[in-house]
Amino acid sequence: MNNLSSSDTKSINLIMLLSSLSQTAPHILKLPRDWDVIARRYGLQGGKVYTLQDIGDYYDISRERVRQIEAKATQRIHTAIISDSTFPLELGTSQERKNELTQVHKGINSYGQIITIDEVYEYFEQRYSAKLTPHDFGAIRLLLAMLDFNESPEKIQGSSVPLKESWVKSNSLNISALHQTARALRAVLSETNIALPFFDLKIAVVKKLKQKIDTSLIRNAIKICDEIEQKQSDLFQLRFEYLHSLADKAYRILYEKNSPLHVSDIKTEISHRLAVVGMHEKIPSRSIQQQLVSDSRFLPIGRSGQWVLAGWKGYSKDSILSLIEELFNLRKNAVTLNEVFEYVVSKRPDASVNSIKIYLTNRNLKDDKFIKVSKDKYELSEWGGKAISTKVIPKKIVRRLPTLEQTIQDEILSYLTTRSNQESLVRTLAEHVMQSTGCIRPTFYAYLAKMKNVVKYNGNKNLKCRLIQDQVITSDHLQFPQIKNISDHVLRGNLERAIKNLNLEHVDLGLFSLGRIFEAELKSYLQSARAKKVLAVTSADLEKLASMIDCLERNKVINEKHVLTFLRQDRNERAHGKIPSAEEREQLLQDAPHSAGLFIQYIGMLNRKKLELT
Repeated sequence: MNNLSSSDTKSINLIMLLSSLSQTAPHILKLPRDWDVIARRYGLQGGKVYTLQDIGDYYDISRERVRQIEAKATQRIHTAIISDSTFPLELGTSQERKNELTQVHKGINSYGQIITIDEVYEYFEQRYSAKLTPHDFGAIRLLLAMLDFNESPEKIQGSSVPLKESWVKSNSLNISALHQTARALRAVLSETNIALPFFDLKIAVVKKLKQKIDTSLIRNAIKICDEIEQKQSDLFQLRFEYLHSLADKAYRILYEKNSPLHVSDIKTEISHRLAVVGMHEKIPSRSIQQQLVSDSRFLPIGRSGQWVLAGWKGYSKDSILSLIEELFNLRKNAVTLNEVFEYVVSKRPDASVNSIKIYLTNRNLKDDKFIKVSKDKYELSEWGGKAISTKVIPKKIVRRLPTLEQTIQDEILSYLTTRSNQESLVRTLAEHVMQSTGCIRPTFYAYLAKMKNVVKYNGNKNLKCRLIQDQVITSDHLQFPQIKNISDHVLRGNLERAIKNLNLEHVDLGLFSLGRIFEAELKSYLQSARAKKVLAVTSADLEKLASMIDCLERNKVINEKHVLTFLRQDRNERAHGKIPSAEEREQLLQDAPHSAGLFIQYIGMLNRKKLELT
């Protein structure tokens, strides 16, 4: 810590003073051994911190004698700082030093009975207007000891619960009760896996310990427990990386997303959240699947590969086929396609009318389960009813049943419409369709390739596919009314000029322009947020588009990073890819409502957030 000054007494910096006190005022302690004990006990000038036993073994004295030397030397240093007039002039007058020590004592006490390492950083960096270094912490430990704050253990005895480095005001807390409460807090939050309001948390801890617990004791225990984080103003939860099992992590993710997720999406989210905190682990989907299957907290949605929490209403683990049969058995009479759809979707929100129609009309299923008994009604074939006759046209029976190709393509459409952004990994889609229709892999890929409204592309080294518009898009179709909501007239003009290029001849230039505007607006917002000190933004964050997107996610400005990653990939393709052929430009134009719309949506959002900072 260099060139530091106090906000109250400009000439005094207690950290710098204590760091070099053995050289600037060696007369304070009579024996060199006393200075050595202080230096080693507190780790002055970046040195190692030694225990009482370590120092006693070196000097061949008892640990109790070392403690006495430490306590007496600390008291002498404290007295000298506030009253010794023989200090060098550059260390200030005794009154100036006393005033500064009083101000620091008041500031430290403002944090309560416990001050954590994070709060120490916050206080001294703000007071002395400079970053702390490891060299400074020996002086800070000594200063806290002079102010009657004792260093707290970083682990609970007999437990693996990690604690933050912290200091406790002497004789103000029962450390044993504090640690017991921290253990109970961890146990409660491990059992729930989700964030709890402090009110509910205290009730659960009291029940766990079977005794009355003071509110301040619980808040202090939360403060020192490294595994616990504060999510909102009064919500607390275990940090994601400390959740016990993959099932617990999946539970947290489903609870927060509040919607069904495919096991592959759960795996991706777990891997991402662990990577954010520096834990790069390979997590097999099979391991997650096995834990979900054996855990009663989770419920699979039929054979879709999606999972929900068992407590959620409106979801069923039954297959679409079994739900259709269930409806017929409940009604005991013929029902329409719409009635079947309304019943099935009430229990399986992911179901589509196309899927249900296939099940009702497909004679390729094992054992014909359903028959059509009138123009728009169906019933179970086992009831013995008579199916309506097929029409005969010049001795040819016309039976318009879905072909295998139609069945597979309908299932592909049904699956993609339920997915985020109507896209999926191709291999995940293949597994679902093969399981649902009984087709083989080559057949799936052959019929997927024929679909004009499904586009394949490479995303993060994995082949993906996305559902696109059925209609042929021309420049006349491209309308983006949301531009009118952008108040910045310069930005609005730039967007309008870019959109004019969204035609068959210049669509790649139009998308390239939108990508440049998006990158510029993102950088401008982060620079403004950095200047206003509302976000943690480093110079490295502003170097590349990928790092800017990571910065947004780290600061919780966005929740869905994959959307911005898609825009970054699209921008890079326009900036660094080859000039597209006529056929490729036509495909770009078909995708333009989606990609250009996303660019404009996020450009507008970033511009609004930037204006809110002014």
